[in-house]
Amino acid sequence: MAKLNCDVEGCDREITEGTGSKGGLPICPRCRAAQYGMKGLNDKALAEKRQRWQYWEHRQDYLAPRIAAMLKDATKRVTAAKKKATG
Repeated sequence: MAKLNCDVEGCDREITEGTGSKGGLPICPRCRAAQYGMKGLNDKALAEKRQRWQYWEHRQDYLAPRIAAMLKDATKRVTAAKKKATG
């Protein structure tokens, strides 16, 4: 039997057979929860929420390479300290 995936672009979670067959969307529980969490928001609140998401995404894009570099440097320092302690 073929695996069924959530219909939301970018979501690769599996869904059970029959999900969405009674008029609902063929989406996973996580995406469905997001749908219900946003249905009561007005246009202004949705726009603010999207701005926050964009901010978080841009912040992550900015920080990710720096965090990787910091971890690489820390690993080098730990390796050097271990060599110094044993040698």
